[in-house]
Amino acid sequence: MTDLAEETGSTVELLRAHARLLGGWMKASRFRDGCPITTVLLEMAPGDRAVTEAGRTAYAARTAILTDKLVSDGFSRTAAARLAVLCVSALQGALIQARVDQSGRPLELAADELGRLLETAPKA
Repeated sequence: MTDLAEETGSTVELLRAHARLLGGWMKASRFRDGCPITTVLLEMAPGDRAVTEAGRTAYAARTAILTDKLVSDGFSRTAAARLAVLCVSALQGALIQARVDQSGRPLELAADELGRLLETAPKA
């Protein structure tokens, strides 16, 4: 996601590009793959502290990338941090739905709706 953040002009562009990449990756796997972080965490967290911490670190990294991108779009750091969590959560849910539906459409829809939200959200 770091490379995409550098290649895209806004968070909306980043989310849409990321959704397209995820959808293509899932289609190539015939929708057998999902997010390996989420899959492991669903099975092992919070019981396994090492796995839980690794997951926390991985999600924090994604959230930080989105937070920084949102700040560069003009959002306050507080608003950006909250919106970044929403974006990560929505895309993770869309990954699950894409796998069930065997379609990249849930990812595209999630990115589009997040984009609309971000375009109209107050910056403070």
